[in-house]
Amino acid sequence: MSARRLDLASQWWTLRRFGLTPDKLSARFRNHDQPRIICISVPKSGTHLLERALCLHPKLYRRLVGTVFEGNEASRLKGKGLYPLLTRLRSGEILFAHLPYAERRREAIYASGARSIFMIRDPRDVAVSAARYLARNARTDIVQSPESLRADVAAVVEGRMTADFAALPTILERSAGWLDTETLVVRFEELVGPQGGGSLEAQERTLHDLYRHIGLRVEDSWLAELRGRLFSSSSPTFREGQIGGWRRHFDEPLKELFKAKVGSMLTRYGYGDEADW
Repeated sequence: MSARRLDLASQWWTLRRFGLTPDKLSARFRNHDQPRIICISVPKSGTHLLERALCLHPKLYRRLVGTVFEGNEASRLKGKGLYPLLTRLRSGEILFAHLPYAERRREAIYASGARSIFMIRDPRDVAVSAARYLARNARTDIVQSPESLRADVAAVVEGRMTADFAALPTILERSAGWLDTETLVVRFEELVGPQGGGSLEAQERTLHDLYRHIGLRVEDSWLAELRGRLFSSSSPTFREGQIGGWRRHFDEPLKELFKAKVGSMLTRYGYGDEADW
């Protein structure tokens, strides 16, 4: 896709995901019984993919606010916590957040009646994606050699990349509590489908589970159409969206560092034994 077409696609997607296209605007007036949704994710876990899976539905759209995370939580929520914001969500609106688990947040979601989703991805791919994203935003030269990428991944693991991005083990440990709640866990690997190296069967199952969880009945024919539109490069943070890309970049020293620092979180998040790779 040419740069111009990609830019136009990105602009159209921005309007659509925030419910500002003509069809979505008209649907808002007829939205009365649609779910209110909060999507929580580990940063760089494929939030864009989950957003498309939901916002491509004609009656679902993202609330016109940025992603809520700890750094802006106090200002976005005016010190009152999640509950008031969740209760102000309109029918069909979705809030996106990178928030660590806290019992007060779980209680706010439960009390508000919002449907909650937790998006995760293999921590090794999270580390590579974060390293690329943070390097691209911190430097004018965005070309990374294999050596510099490995150094950046190590910095992400150890929390040396930027003050705004905590060490990866800390992020994973603080978010892990969402795995043990009524929140639906969606794995990037099971949602991405064949274009991202996943399977069609897992993608179909995950989409069915997703829409069943939020309480929206959808036809199989519509889900088939959705699958064809799900994988897209229209997000400004999209790079390759592939499963297991970390294998091309981890050398033995980086593997050992990752096992020592993050290994136990692989098991906690369901990505195999910490030493078995």
